[in-house]
Amino acid sequence: MRQAEGYWGGGRARQKARQLGQVFTPAPLANLIAARCISRPEATVFDPCVGEGALLLAAGQRLAALGATAWHRQLFGLEIDPEAWAIGRQRLAAAAGVAVDEIRVARGDFLAGQWPDLGPDGQASLQAADTLPGLALPAVARCPSPPLFDVAIMNPPYTRQELLPAARKADGHAAGLSRRIGLHGHFWVHLARCLREGGWLGAITTATWLSVDSGHGLRAFLLEQFRVHLLIDLERDVFPDACVEACIAILEKRSGPAAAAARAETPVRFVRLGAGRDPQAALAEALAGEGAGEGEGWRARVVPQAALTAAERWSRFFLPAAAFRVVRAAESAPGVPLAAVAHLRRGITTGNNRVFLLTAEAARAAGIEAAHLRAIVRSPREIPGLDTDAVAAPAKLLLPPNPEQSDSGAAAYLRARGVSGSAYLRGEPPPPAPLLFGYAVRGRKAFFRNSACLLASDNFLEIVPRHPDDVPLLFALLNALPTAFRLETLGRGQGRGLLKIQRRELAALVLPDPARLDPGLRRELESLGEALRREPDCVAARTALDEAACSACGLDPEALRRAEQELVTGRLARKGAW
Repeated sequence: MRQAEGYWGGGRARQKARQLGQVFTPAPLANLIAARCISRPEATVFDPCVGEGALLLAAGQRLAALGATAWHRQLFGLEIDPEAWAIGRQRLAAAAGVAVDEIRVARGDFLAGQWPDLGPDGQASLQAADTLPGLALPAVARCPSPPLFDVAIMNPPYTRQELLPAARKADGHAAGLSRRIGLHGHFWVHLARCLREGGWLGAITTATWLSVDSGHGLRAFLLEQFRVHLLIDLERDVFPDACVEACIAILEKRSGPAAAAARAETPVRFVRLGAGRDPQAALAEALAGEGAGEGEGWRARVVPQAALTAAERWSRFFLPAAAFRVVRAAESAPGVPLAAVAHLRRGITTGNNRVFLLTAEAARAAGIEAAHLRAIVRSPREIPGLDTDAVAAPAKLLLPPNPEQSDSGAAAYLRARGVSGSAYLRGEPPPPAPLLFGYAVRGRKAFFRNSACLLASDNFLEIVPRHPDDVPLLFALLNALPTAFRLETLGRGQGRGLLKIQRRELAALVLPDPARLDPGLRRELESLGEALRREPDCVAARTALDEAACSACGLDPEALRRAEQELVTGRLARKGAW
């Protein structure tokens, strides 16, 4: 399906699309979801966020192929955006050869408790509603029970759950969802209520819930409510205008204690689909076998649902076989989390970088006094090697003057820009951290020594060892191969080849315990780390450090290197639309 016109172009369309998190489903993937969820010509299908109609259109075509004649009467949906709603209804009406008024897609806010009516009048009226500012939705009495459908399909909005009013999230939190889960999590919980027992749910969502800690509650909910038949990882980015990795889930609702045995015995198929082939054809090949396998454009692994836990990262089951074995070996290696040997914090947030982060020349030209300025590194790109002493001209962080300094050059500079201060910059910042990490990674995973004692912006995570003597050792271990591999499995894919490692994830990074490390090996690691710091591009120094760190972890360096390279290559290959 085409993208919404003007989606990233600017103006009102761009603002609306970002507010509502609109990205639209490519037709090949919509067809795949419909084919896997719909098996009977009489099935009723519901989409809670229809958009421009790609999923419902694919559902209609699937119903028609199964022999349904008036298939448009079996499709129901809601859409919050009036423009997308109008386009979607027109597309469905044109495909069905009927008047637009016969399409049962209503305007409504699904998370507000609005449901389309399955009544005999042939129209999709709302059973319950709330109002959403700016969209003028009709206000009617709330109805606690939704109608039940045979099939539910969705591509929920890709926007921040913090923008959702608390009342919209109450059911999700009651179901055990984390307060940090994305908006899609709340759609899962609400959509399960709209599905009859034995009904099928197909969804294309962000893939983060498969691996992040905040996805624990959602994974537990799905294990308790559904037979998880199929999870699909996609080799390439699905949405060309959104920086997000997506996955597809195909589930069968079997909730309650009576269905526990059926859920437990379900073989969960984890399939990675490559680009360049028809996804349905590749998936059919992947599902033809009963176990793990690999073929042109696909890779598959089968795990009994009883073996899955909500606490583990399900994304690991998409890994190639060799990398999966290395992950298991790395997990069993002895060590301690980084949080046990170091304090971690986010770098400095200003709230307005254009005002508070200046070049040294701009600070001088503005007449800002040195007492209000601190040297700061803004981005990993400013550090040529692995040490901040290579930063030629550090930027300046402006600390807002207090009211008694209103006649200062710093105060005059802020007044000229209409700024009175910053909610984030109050008092003296914490001392510079000895180690820095740029948490958004594409190529190198670099941890920097902060020999220049620079403050760091919020593009960095700052690492302060609990014992200052551990700085050289941690610098070496963090820049070695075992850490690079573990970060690939700890981080979350953000689309376009980007890997993001947040503070919680970095805190969980396992390293050899400095207190238990052999003294001779410790000295070797510190020496090799220092050699790498002096010559970051020296292959011999890096290879020696990798081998010493693998020895400290009890891991095979060659197997680890191959696995890490395979994961990096796969991540970077995602860039580019499906």
